[in-house]
Amino acid sequence: VGLTACGDSLDVTNLNNPDVALAYASPAGVEGVVGGLGVQLNNTQRANESINTQAKILAGESFATIANFGMNARAQIPRSALNNDLGNEQQVGNRANWDSFNRTMRSAATAIKAVGDYQKAGKTMGSAAQDARARAFAFMILGNAIGYLSIGYDSVGVVTPATGSSDIPALSGYKDANKIALAMLDSAIAVANSGASGANGFPLPITWVNGQSGLTAANFVRLVRSYKARIRAGVARTAAERAAVDWNAVISDAANGITADFTVGYGAGSGWTALFDTQQMYVTGGWHSMPLFYYGLADVSGGYD
Repeated sequence: VGLTACGDSLDVTNLNNPDVALAYASPAGVEGVVGGLGVQLNNTQRANESINTQAKILAGESFATIANFGMNARAQIPRSALNNDLGNEQQVGNRANWDSFNRTMRSAATAIKAVGDYQKAGKTMGSAAQDARARAFAFMILGNAIGYLSIGYDSVGVVTPATGSSDIPALSGYKDANKIALAMLDSAIAVANSGASGANGFPLPITWVNGQSGLTAANFVRLVRSYKARIRAGVARTAAERAAVDWNAVISDAANGITADFTVGYGAGSGWTALFDTQQMYVTGGWHSMPLFYYGLADVSGGYD
């Protein structure tokens, strides 16, 4: 009784505080993290309140007159200044994208490091090919997360497998972050080419990219090269930056990328969603119509001129 009285009854484990080491402590745990990275990246890109929605409006893929998701402000021609003050109308959505891409980036980098730690200890997640499959996929997601942050924001706190799980990286400019994104995608290609075939290797499990069965190592590399082309080109923001893009590299990656539509399955309880792309973008009456420039091309009255 006396010993019990001397104990600290408040010294208990807080189960609401994520335990990073525990989550990555077993091969099954690491592979579970890796297998969930694809849906995290996808759902962040394709939410209603996202920079993806804003980009579609800016690019003339849709036209809207209502204020939701920043659509009417981004549809204006001539362009108007966009409010970036604290508390602006798009702060919640833009902050949500920033947070989600950063969480995905951190999870992918930590998973890559965890697989490497197993290998350093002379262990595997089941086989050398299974290790390589997980690392290749995680590198692809990591490169995309960094790449989309570099396209959508002015700076990025880049996390790589060399970053400690509790380290807070300094901000890097978007151009430097984009280069690191491409390097991570190169790592995905190198790992897939060097040893991802064999027991429990490629093709990827269908749940990692929902609806994509039989994604072989060769087709995975093609997919990554298509992402490289998009991310290398997409970071340019001015005429001078567009002129400075290595377009030969973009063309080479695109030419050696996917050769057919890369489709992803949504809904049906899968957890994969594309709320704007598959639903809201097709709601007419304020939410969506054909961009006015395209109407103008068909005008025969002379009014558009």
